[in-house]
Amino acid sequence: MILGGAAILFICCCLFLMAVYVVITDPFDWDLTARLFATATPVASATPAKTSTYTPTSTRTRTLTPTYTSTLTRTVPFTATPTHTAQPTLTYTATTPPVNRLTVCLASEPSTLFVYGESSYERNAVLDTILDGPIDYRTYQYVPVILQELPTLENGRATLQEVTVYKNGRYVDENGDIRGWSGSETKMEQLVANFRLKEGLLWSDGTPLTADDSQFGFEISRDSAASASDYTYLAERTASYTALDSRTVQWVGLPGYTDPRYSTNFFPPVSRQAYGSLSPEQMVNDQQVNTIPLGWGPFRIVEWNLGENLILERNPFYFRMGEGLPYLDEVIFRFVPDDQILAELINGGCDAGAQDFNWEGQIESLRASEVAGTVAPQYVKHGYFEHLDFNLQPVSRPFAFLADVSVRQAVAYCLDRQAIIDEVWYGLSSPPNSFIPPEHPLYNPEVTRYEFNPQRGLALLKAAGWEDHNGDQYIDQNGRQLSLSLYTRNNLMRDRIASLIARQLSDNCGISVTVEFFTHEELFSTFPDGLVTGRQFDLAEFYWSTTEGWQNCDLFLSGQIPSDENPSGVNYSGYANTDYDTACEAGLKSLYFTKRLENYHRAQAIYSADLPSLPLFWRLKIAVTRPLISGLVLDPSAASEFWNIEQVQVLP
Repeated sequence: MILGGAAILFICCCLFLMAVYVVITDPFDWDLTARLFATATPVASATPAKTSTYTPTSTRTRTLTPTYTSTLTRTVPFTATPTHTAQPTLTYTATTPPVNRLTVCLASEPSTLFVYGESSYERNAVLDTILDGPIDYRTYQYVPVILQELPTLENGRATLQEVTVYKNGRYVDENGDIRGWSGSETKMEQLVANFRLKEGLLWSDGTPLTADDSQFGFEISRDSAASASDYTYLAERTASYTALDSRTVQWVGLPGYTDPRYSTNFFPPVSRQAYGSLSPEQMVNDQQVNTIPLGWGPFRIVEWNLGENLILERNPFYFRMGEGLPYLDEVIFRFVPDDQILAELINGGCDAGAQDFNWEGQIESLRASEVAGTVAPQYVKHGYFEHLDFNLQPVSRPFAFLADVSVRQAVAYCLDRQAIIDEVWYGLSSPPNSFIPPEHPLYNPEVTRYEFNPQRGLALLKAAGWEDHNGDQYIDQNGRQLSLSLYTRNNLMRDRIASLIARQLSDNCGISVTVEFFTHEELFSTFPDGLVTGRQFDLAEFYWSTTEGWQNCDLFLSGQIPSDENPSGVNYSGYANTDYDTACEAGLKSLYFTKRLENYHRAQAIYSADLPSLPLFWRLKIAVTRPLISGLVLDPSAASEFWNIEQVQVLP
């Protein structure tokens, strides 16, 4: 028994000396020390402390396990206490670098993360973190991200060739519709574009990303199962899409399909190695494809807790890791009721509030919180603009007051648009001079401008025969008062806008305006039923969405005037000018940028002089973060504010 006790004592001493040696030689190898001291007592819980008090509205949880092994490890600090009482107690505390984590509040949860699934803002916001590009749309220009460059006719990466179309051969007509050629063989133009991937691209599981993966994306998009995809229209008008080598893919359009955006006809890659055994229909319904897809961006998904949050970690295979990107270690998307998002930002439960919340309706609260230093909102003007349509060809109105361009121009000079912006948007926007934003590369800075000048407006009206002849403060002509109706939708913002327009036109130039509010259906039902579509108004106030920008001139083509032959036309003013039509149509069809620019400048100059519609102000795109968030740059045309998530960081 004495010998056995001595042996036990000897073994314990050896173990203690080994532990001391490990600590001295490598004091940061906490895992090895912990294995030597099995009875060590932790000084911190293994469960990380919660950073938010938000309680999810749903108790359903879906935990998703990635197919890769996470390279991030966190070791719990501990206090080591040896069992030999004759030795002093040694205490070691490990310090772990703080996690640079961004928590984003989304008002809605995405239904899918499949790149060829149904699109939504929420999906795009998350995809911006796991898919970098492949092509960004920033400040109304396309920018290659994982491609070396965008193919153009100018740089030789794209070509325009003449091909023969035989009877029953498919082609695309001038309206963009796919047809079967019914005559004898004929010659048509066909676009070809070659896309070259950057070197060294990897999927988030470490496997190579190749041109064949982009071809796989095309194969998915042309299947009927992916009909909700943003790429279905392009896939239908694609004659072939082929990987020429591991980094080059070639797109060939159907004859006649000469869309000026041909340089973006690249299909986002999908890993054939990971998902090639699935059919497109299976992929649309597959849990992993829809909830934890592979990507090539700065982050990869760890888990999705249904109704609560979506957690992402840094992607160790990101192609910009050599630049030290991304700065963040983790991104968490929380799904929070929209009426709680601002409060969560103020109390620190969220670092950023996404754009799926109606921040435009919270500007007053945002400005107060900004003054208090609790939030840091960003405001940019983007491609939605409120405008005042003039009815040049009224269908059921007794007089066409606004058919006279002098009267339309006078109305523009009589309105103080900046005063409207100051009252409705706190001065955060500006009056447009064209239907294209000034940041757009096709914008014409030399258009006619209508600065607030009621004296000039009155002079134009007088020259057209409109004056206050009877002293009642309203202008008239031949005993008939210039009295206009203004139709718009009934909501708080447009109520204020319409009231300001009516008051300004009355006070500044003696024009009588009667404001009437209607539902969307009453205003915009298909011709001839809608009050606006059927041109049964004098003035109509609403907005146009102009995300692409370069297409906007078609809003005023004479061929877009609603009629029995074209009931879905969008030229509600009834404006018709052959010179404008020629310039706009040439701009829409131009494949060379310089020619497109020339025609768009001409179309904008004609539009601003004729003024069939008066742009009032640009709507706002708003992003809201906590003050210590750095690097998030709100862009007027990007799909979400997370287009450069790799450069965002949370400052200490």
